[in-house]
Amino acid sequence: MANADSVESIRDQITQLAREIEQSSRTDAPIDTFFAELLRRLVTALGAPAGAVWLMDAQRHLRMITEIGLADIGYLDDPQSDVHNRQLLGNAIGEGQTVLISPDNASVPLPTEHMLVMGAVEHSGRCVGIVEIFQRPGTSEQARAGFLQFVEQMCAHAGRFLDRKTTQKTSPTEAQGEQANQFVLQLLRSLDEKEVAATAVNDGRMLVGSDRLSIAVTYGSRVQVIAISGQETVNLRANLVQRMSDLAKSVVKMAEPVSSDQTFEQLPPQIVDPLTEFMHESGSRFVAVLPLFPPAALVQPDDTSNDRSRRQAALNPFGCLIVEQISESEPRPGVMERAESVAAYAAAAISNARTHQQIFLLSLWMTIGKFFTWLRGRRMWKVVLTTAVVVGIVAGLVLTPWDYRVEGAGQLMPAIQQDIFAPWDGDVIEVLVTDWQRFKAGDVLIRLQNDDRRAEILSLSNQIHEKTQLLHALQAELDSAIQSAAREEEIRLQGRLVETRIEIEGQQQQLGVLKKREDQLAVRTPITGVVATFQVEQMLQNRPVQRGERLLEVMDDQGDLRLELDIQEHRLGHLLRGLKYYDDELPPVEFVLATQPEESYEGRFESLATRANRSEELGNVIQVYVDIDPDKLPFRSIGAEVQAKINCGPSNLGYVLFGDVIEFIQRQLWL
Repeated sequence: MANADSVESIRDQITQLAREIEQSSRTDAPIDTFFAELLRRLVTALGAPAGAVWLMDAQRHLRMITEIGLADIGYLDDPQSDVHNRQLLGNAIGEGQTVLISPDNASVPLPTEHMLVMGAVEHSGRCVGIVEIFQRPGTSEQARAGFLQFVEQMCAHAGRFLDRKTTQKTSPTEAQGEQANQFVLQLLRSLDEKEVAATAVNDGRMLVGSDRLSIAVTYGSRVQVIAISGQETVNLRANLVQRMSDLAKSVVKMAEPVSSDQTFEQLPPQIVDPLTEFMHESGSRFVAVLPLFPPAALVQPDDTSNDRSRRQAALNPFGCLIVEQISESEPRPGVMERAESVAAYAAAAISNARTHQQIFLLSLWMTIGKFFTWLRGRRMWKVVLTTAVVVGIVAGLVLTPWDYRVEGAGQLMPAIQQDIFAPWDGDVIEVLVTDWQRFKAGDVLIRLQNDDRRAEILSLSNQIHEKTQLLHALQAELDSAIQSAAREEEIRLQGRLVETRIEIEGQQQQLGVLKKREDQLAVRTPITGVVATFQVEQMLQNRPVQRGERLLEVMDDQGDLRLELDIQEHRLGHLLRGLKYYDDELPPVEFVLATQPEESYEGRFESLATRANRSEELGNVIQVYVDIDPDKLPFRSIGAEVQAKINCGPSNLGYVLFGDVIEFIQRQLWL
């Protein structure tokens, strides 16, 4: 148990020495002092007997700047030790990596019998020195791996120390100042929040010197990533973006900067989990999150009643800047200072853009402003003149009365028409008319024949004849019974005689009905006129027909004529308003014949169908009849195509010309 406590104590001591080395790398101590402290802590942490630090001078020669215990291990007593050691140092400088050389695997002579751990110190991307630790050769393989890892980490801190020292000695160049000026100018080129953020992360990454910059802003209680350097768009569903949003939300609530190079004791508890998850998802070794605060007002208002609320609002960040390094766990020299400057510039620009976009109906006011700017100069008079002309045209269309007319297409047809239907089932045996043949009312047009009915008439006639013969025989028997005074026989014969007469009368009535139906098989016309059906004989001759089947269409071609028009159903409202407008009078109709379109004729509205019919071309249509004067027509042509316009009363000229467009829009926008 005591041995376990000792191991734990040694581990805590090594951890503390590592923290001290990390903290000293951030100080402004002289180089010799820093490396002397670094070597002392390394030798103490590893329990090594000796160590040395070698740095290159201006002539690229290695020079020992500090050592511990070299005299104790006999290094200084043997001149060949320095020769062999410098050969090993040259190899380590060339490789630029931390290596471990033991007596059992050395390819060249070692300066002493000790195992060597050589850590490369890099500055500005090249190896500039070696930290050399002399360790006892009897250590285990597991301990050797720990030596390598520990020395490599401490040499990385030494390299960052040299980088910081160089940055502090170097003043900003003119090129860097010009780059910063260009960055600020690019931020001021737009007042769109996302464009400003995209400019800040893309141009700012070059200025900061990091691997990736991102900006997240608040929208109410949400924090959303709006720009990532190197990406045109941000996929909000990506795991990386969601982890970044969670981290930014935690930093915004805390309102303090956070970086991954801080120890867990230094990090707030609410930041540890979001930071760890984001670094695991992104693969970045260093992450810093800087809150973005709105800039203070340039001119403070005189009213001090709301000073506290204004100060409180200024303390609340509206977003944050996320800085990432992929390959290094410590910030590069000057990265945090430049990141803070970029965050301040970006915060001011994004805050202004957000304030600008909060203007109510901003796009409308911008459009209006651009329009009035465009109007300056001679364009003003052109626009005024054009507007006056347009207003005059619109006023003319609205104020000018004009008759609204509903258009329809149809045919010129006789007012008296009649369809001829089959009165009974039968076969057509004779067609007595031809196309356009004139006839008089009552003339036979078609003769039908029904064989079943002829058979019924013949059978019934035979039955009547048989019953008549039977009636004569019964009458003779009755006379004989009367003469022989056979009373009972006389009564029986009288009964049969009456029964036979009743049967004969019933059969004669049936025969009359059948003959009447037989007469109806001769189809007659109810009116005087012509047959309008085309090729009637070819259509009907010797074909069977059923009762109620349409056989012919007859028309009075010498009588009155009328127009049969098909009006689209959506025009019915205008037509009804026209009927109401003319009240007792009938709306006038103007029409032209398809065979003579150069001349128009007049008619009067007659009647309107009570239901709509389906048309393949026009959809639902309403049939309208128009009364005309046939004597004014150049010829009487049944079925001639006509185009007609029914006057529905006055309306404004604009509706007459563009009524269809207005009605279409009304139908489409109706809810």
